[in-house]
Amino acid sequence: MKKALKSLSFTLVFCMLLFSTLTAKADSVITVEGVSQNSISIKWTAKSDVAVTHYYVGIATNESDATANCTNAIAPETTSYTFNDLQAGTAYSIVLKYATKSSSAAEETLTKYASAVVYTLPGKPANVRLTSWSTASNKATIEWTGTGNAIGYQVQYEDADGDSSSVIVNDTKINISTENTSYLKNVKVRAYITVNDNKKYSDWSDSVFCFAQPTIREAEDGYEVYVKNGKLYVQWEKLDAPVTGYEVYVSTKRNGTYTKVKTISGKGKTTASINKYKGKKFNAKKPYYVYVVAYKKTSAKTYRSSANYTVFYNKGETYLTFRKQK
Repeated sequence: MKKALKSLSFTLVFCMLLFSTLTAKADSVITVEGVSQNSISIKWTAKSDVAVTHYYVGIATNESDATANCTNAIAPETTSYTFNDLQAGTAYSIVLKYATKSSSAAEETLTKYASAVVYTLPGKPANVRLTSWSTASNKATIEWTGTGNAIGYQVQYEDADGDSSSVIVNDTKINISTENTSYLKNVKVRAYITVNDNKKYSDWSDSVFCFAQPTIREAEDGYEVYVKNGKLYVQWEKLDAPVTGYEVYVSTKRNGTYTKVKTISGKGKTTASINKYKGKKFNAKKPYYVYVVAYKKTSAKTYRSSANYTVFYNKGETYLTFRKQK
């Protein structure tokens, strides 16, 4: 029982501390009921010493404009309001007025009742993706799109052994060491702003699964990419990750548009023969750029490895080169 009470007490204290970071400045009259990246919900104590005919609320990025914007009339029995269509990660001044009206007055008299400064949550990061997995430097680069005036990001992920890591960065990308892991799972990002020296976080992004690009197998005089009898043949090393299969892409230009020419289902498959490229047989005397990616298919999404390395085939000779990521 004592342990349960102690746990309950800790939870209550934590909730109070979290709630206190919702406002930078507020009168006790106004209570923040909820905050999202584009809305703020407030509640206030009813004015009891005068006969209120209406309440008026206004919002802006400064108190002067919020005061001028106090044009939303609210019935006197209502003591709550939600502001929508706001900008993420932004400080808003909220002004509350009450109106009174004497029997002889033609118009209401408005009096300022309370004010508060409230921050919306920063925007949820989007498009979290693997842009590079270097086998030479043992580093994976994860990038994302940040929104909502964020000043930093928290990145969480797990390695192949299930060990979790959490890193704070000030950029919209991170380099993760992959020296002791063959893949990264549950990679997710959330943005934050700082209010009264406390971090306020956005929702977590969707999580992604990341793994290395398969390595095309080396031959005695190059790489296992060759053309024979009008067909292209490719061999690669099996990837040490829980992938669903592999895809082969071909282009005639290193940084041109690559066409997927083969999908191979099965983690253990490491060879492919391709009959045609853009409706034509392969010509052993023509140049081709070839790379292989691995993919993992889930019920929600298909994840693919990076695609930095490509093998250049030129009249029977093969060379490893790099392509720009789009």
